[in-house]
Amino acid sequence: MAKKTIRLHFTKFELGVHKVRTGNDETTAEIFFDVNVGKKIWPLQSVQVKLTPGADYDKDPGTLEVTGMPKYDGPENYEGFRDCVEAYFRSCVGEVGSAYRIGPTSHHISILGGTVVSPKDCEYEAEIDS
Repeated sequence: MAKKTIRLHFTKFELGVHKVRTGNDETTAEIFFDVNVGKKIWPLQSVQVKLTPGADYDKDPGTLEVTGMPKYDGPENYEGFRDCVEAYFRSCVGEVGSAYRIGPTSHHISILGGTVVSPKDCEYEAEIDS
C-alpha cells in the first residue's frame, strides 16, 4: 500500500472553558483548520475537543477527546488526525502554550471563552490503495 501525506493547516480555536488544577479539570474547545492533500484543499473544517472526564490536563497526554473528522475526499487515519489536533491545542494552551501559558506552580486557573488565532501546520500519513 502507498501512503499519502495529509496536511492540516490550523487557523484558530474557540475556547469554551479551560479549568486546570481546580480539583475539577475541564476543557472544551472548537478547533478550525483546512485540509490539504496534494494540491487539493478542503477549507473551513472544524472539530470539538474536550478533556476526558477525570483526567488531568497537564499529566495525561492523549486525554483530549476529538469529536468529528475532516470532511474531504481522501485517505483517512484517525490516530494521525487526532494526534495533530491534540498537539495543536496543547501547543496553544498549557505549560508550553503560545496563547495561554499555565505553569506548574499555577493553581485554580479558569479561562472561560475566547477566540485565539494561531496558525500552525501538522502532517500525518494515511494509507491509500494503489
